[in-house]
Amino acid sequence: MNNFLELQTEREIKLNSGWPFLLVERWSKNSALAVRKFLLKAGVEVNYLLIIDKLVDIDALERQWSIGRDTKVNLYYLFLQPLKAEIRFIHDIGAGAIVNSHSLVLGNNQDDWRIKADYNFQDSGSFGRVKVEASLRGQSSLDYAASMNVSQAAQKSDTRVDMRLYLEENACGQVTPGLNIAAHDVKAGHSASTFRLAPEDLFYLQSRGLSLAGIKKMLSLSLAKNFIQGFPDEALSAEVLNLISTNL
Repeated sequence: MNNFLELQTEREIKLNSGWPFLLVERWSKNSALAVRKFLLKAGVEVNYLLIIDKLVDIDALERQWSIGRDTKVNLYYLFLQPLKAEIRFIHDIGAGAIVNSHSLVLGNNQDDWRIKADYNFQDSGSFGRVKVEASLRGQSSLDYAASMNVSQAAQKSDTRVDMRLYLEENACGQVTPGLNIAAHDVKAGHSASTFRLAPEDLFYLQSRGLSLAGIKKMLSLSLAKNFIQGFPDEALSAEVLNLISTNL
């Protein structure tokens, strides 16, 4: 069972204890707040879904997370409609916390995304996995930097960031994983890859009866299913997949 909360105009969210929390922030339904803060006390469990699916003209978007000792946090960041702003996520992570973060960016036409995410491991024994996937179509572009920052006090932390970018012919993008490690007794890793479907791949798939548009949609839906895997609410998962399909 989850305590479900669809965020509206709350500028600061404080969570203490109880059943696991499911937080949903969707721009097409809620007021677009430039800055929102999340304060999680020790032992809290949170699943959070952010859906940016409405074009809003603001200077900057920032989400700040203070993640307490022994918390468990699963973050899902979905980007469907670009903001005319730089997007920044700041995660301050306490001792023994477990943080899993998954971002999916779907760019179309002339969409331009600029995203920066910092994961600051501040104390010992914390765990973090960050995955970023993007599919850019048309003349869309992306600049996404995700940094794992491990302080000297964060000994025995286990962190990794993996970023994967699919580009169509006229799209351009950059994904930058960062590791800034001040502690000596840690596990840390990163990867980044960029790929395009080769002409022979397209020929093979088209020879099996798939149209070019169908191939591109199939790829994006595959990323979408991977993105929502493990989400605790089946009805909301289905809604997200339908929303992504509609936006393709």
